[in-house]
Amino acid sequence: MKPGFMTKHIVCDECQKIIHLEMPIKGYRAWVAGDNIQTALPELSINERELLISSVCGKCFDILFDIKPGTNLEDVKNKYNKFIEDHLITVHVDTEEFKQ
Repeated sequence: MKPGFMTKHIVCDECQKIIHLEMPIKGYRAWVAGDNIQTALPELSINERELLISSVCGKCFDILFDIKPGTNLEDVKNKYNKFIEDHLITVHVDTEEFKQ
């Protein structure tokens, strides 16, 4: 692993697949501290950032929200907001990750 980077192991809540994300420690800390994830971790893909936020992988996200070419993005936004509210998603921070 590159210096200054960490690996986060996340299990998709839907398919139970384990995904290993490598990211800059500084960016992860900034996101956990409240920075916008797109700003804090721009090197991660949209699917990787979503995985960090909701613990749902990209493939399952597309299935959950029925995303395919021509999908009305406003409908997706509304379904996503309801999903977040229904699941009361929170971010768990393991303080061991910050010890270096």
